[in-house]
Amino acid sequence: MQHYQIISMITITLSLSGPTVAAGIKPANAPSTTNKSNSKSIQFKKLSKKQILTHLLTAELALQRNMYDEALANYLLVAKETQDPTVAQLATELALETQDSLRAKEASEVWANSDPENVQAQLVALTLYISDNEAKAQAFLENALVSNPQELDQNLLAVFDQLQPKGKKHLTEAVTSLAERHPQNPYAQLASAQIHAIQLDVNAANKRLAKTLALQPNLTNAIQLQAKLIRHEKQSDQPALEYLDAQVNKHPNNSELRMFYAMALLDNDQSNSAMQHLQMLTRDKQFAGEAYLIIGEDEINQGKYVAAEKNIKQALEYASSVDKARYYLAQLAEYHKNNAEAISWYEQVASSSEFHTSAFLRAAYLYSLKGDYENALNTLQSTEPNTFEEQKQVLLTEIDIMIESNDLDKALENCNRVLGVLPNDADFLYARSLILSMLQKYTAAERDLKLVLSVEPDNANALNALAFILTNHPDRVKEALPYIQKAIGLQPNNPAYMDTLGWYYYKSGNTQDAIAMLEKAYKISGNAEIAAHLGEVLWTSGQQQAAKDVWQKALLSTENKDIIQKTLTRLNIPLADIKPTAR
Repeated sequence: MQHYQIISMITITLSLSGPTVAAGIKPANAPSTTNKSNSKSIQFKKLSKKQILTHLLTAELALQRNMYDEALANYLLVAKETQDPTVAQLATELALETQDSLRAKEASEVWANSDPENVQAQLVALTLYISDNEAKAQAFLENALVSNPQELDQNLLAVFDQLQPKGKKHLTEAVTSLAERHPQNPYAQLASAQIHAIQLDVNAANKRLAKTLALQPNLTNAIQLQAKLIRHEKQSDQPALEYLDAQVNKHPNNSELRMFYAMALLDNDQSNSAMQHLQMLTRDKQFAGEAYLIIGEDEINQGKYVAAEKNIKQALEYASSVDKARYYLAQLAEYHKNNAEAISWYEQVASSSEFHTSAFLRAAYLYSLKGDYENALNTLQSTEPNTFEEQKQVLLTEIDIMIESNDLDKALENCNRVLGVLPNDADFLYARSLILSMLQKYTAAERDLKLVLSVEPDNANALNALAFILTNHPDRVKEALPYIQKAIGLQPNNPAYMDTLGWYYYKSGNTQDAIAMLEKAYKISGNAEIAAHLGEVLWTSGQQQAAKDVWQKALLSTENKDIIQKTLTRLNIPLADIKPTAR
């Protein structure tokens, strides 16, 4: 449940005006833009300012105690009393999260009426009222048309997707009525065309589109929809591309349309034609950055890395594309094995960018690759994930780096802390099982893996890990077979699973099949642990020279030499006997 904090301190000034509820206190999730409805001081009808503040404080305290019904009641009371759109939005969102449809409608109506220029408020209210109150829904739809006509059609498609059949029928009728009431508004006509098109009512969609384009011939969304309908009717991309080509020639200054056409050409493997249009777009300030990036992507796909880097660097000059450009340049640097440069680019990706978390995770990995675990962890701590999944990935990567740096106690502590909050999370249970295995706490590791499998029976990694643990217990080797067979059934060419199966064969006394399976796994991956296992099976089967050859190759080609050296120590084989030499 999201925390809707309005009041963060008790001692505040009781001065209420503008979009905030109390002076100096900024509501969480408040809209980033102001509007005319917020420009005057709020006039209270019945409650005093002190009483309003008391209700807001009560709402926050109730949220902190997971008393959502009481919190919602207090937010809704304040929203109705003050007609403040910020509080109304909070009440609406809380009602929606708690699935309180009745109070969600009440709150959304206050929000929409108090903030008529906020298209989000209008669309939420429209969604909630469309099934049972046509008059109110029409009013919200009118406001949405006025507040954001250029994106009305796309916004309504998002609303349509959320509705049940009854609501979809009513929305179609409401949008049709809107178009009929505004015959000279191209955006109203286009909205109706989109709603008909999504229901495959092609005739109705085409009629509305014809009116749209008669009113505004260069309206990009309308031209795009027409191309899609042509594609649907002709069951071929080519007629749609020909239509787009004609429209681009007819409207040469419509850069948005040209970009759409270029992407359609790329989707149809017409790269040369697409590049011509993208080169033209590099002269348009609005689309230049994106055009340079797409050109760079195409050059990367063709192996033209120098040209790609040159074009991607051009995208750095444009605010809308700078972070994506940095991310691509980092990947190019990685490709050229210049990890220091890659880290530098990754760490420049802004926290507001969709690439931020991925970039910082990659930078942390590159630090850990060279053994700089301190900077790896510092980088992770500087990451600003935007979603729960991103936060999970940061925490899991942090645990991985602690394992890599052999700080197993700290890694275990972190796992335990997260599992205290998310006790059935398969990812953290699996991570903890690996740590417990490394600490030779096999019973606890087995317990965690079985918990994972109780939640995710087809978790191939957990199946493999459990099989490996059982394989290394002489009296339980046979128990391992069904687990590893299922894992390989899920991922037949996974070398780690093949390694476990090969190790199972070895522990079961089937040396010939063990060698064959381990050789196949090592050929695929070149992994040091697989090399250690293969060498050990060869050595114990009397093929000492073959074992030495495998170990020697692994020592020369991998940075992870510890596993090889530990195997040699356990088998009482001096490292000097392997004698790897540089090639």
